[in-house]
Amino acid sequence: MTLVRKYLSIALMLFCSSSWAEEFDLNYYQNIFENGSRVEQTAAASSLEWSGLSDEALFDVVAANLAKAAPEADSKASIDHVAWLLKALAFSGNEKYRAEIQKYTQGDFHRKVRKYAKKSLSYLDQHKVWNPIISDTSGFKEGESLKDNRLANMIRSDVLELNRIGAKRVHYEHNYTPYLLETLAAELKAKAPTMADDKLTVDAYAWMAKAVAGSGDAKYRPLIEQLSKEAGASKMRKYARKYLNYF
Repeated sequence: MTLVRKYLSIALMLFCSSSWAEEFDLNYYQNIFENGSRVEQTAAASSLEWSGLSDEALFDVVAANLAKAAPEADSKASIDHVAWLLKALAFSGNEKYRAEIQKYTQGDFHRKVRKYAKKSLSYLDQHKVWNPIISDTSGFKEGESLKDNRLANMIRSDVLELNRIGAKRVHYEHNYTPYLLETLAAELKAKAPTMADDKLTVDAYAWMAKAVAGSGDAKYRPLIEQLSKEAGASKMRKYARKYLNYF
């Protein structure tokens, strides 16, 4: 089991209690970073990546935790915790925290902390673009969860990286809600027939098709069959033929 999958598994056990706010909600993360253990904070940071949140009320707390933990980080567990706090701060996409992250790229901090800080600066740049897309409420569907609405925003966006991440989250978490499956199917029907043949486009659309097929819902078999014959990229057609085995 990979480290990220390990933390996601821990997250599922820790956050199922009704005492927690809805996942992807600001209060959900504030509670964890204000009161949670190191393990809970690490697990929360892994889903914070696609929450679309940029609120200073949350990330000021993350920054405070980081300031306390980073100088003492010298073991595998403590360094890993700091690495996730750095990523969490970068996931804000908030320029306010650039100088804070840069502070950990130098000085007397552990060399791995400095390495993770440098990497986190690229996440900050990325999430400056991504977060407004993920959190855009104009396309939210009433009655759907906050998490599913934000995943749907990712799937419908014009950013291929977000299409891919959204589809992966549906597939890996088996989050086969009708709303998300319908969103994925609609995007594939509209875009796959004329899709480009570059690596990123094929990978993003392949994950979208895999998420739909992974549901095992026979309703979507005709779509995957159609993609196996008519998708605009030959490699995509090959993936679609493979995904027919899910049904």
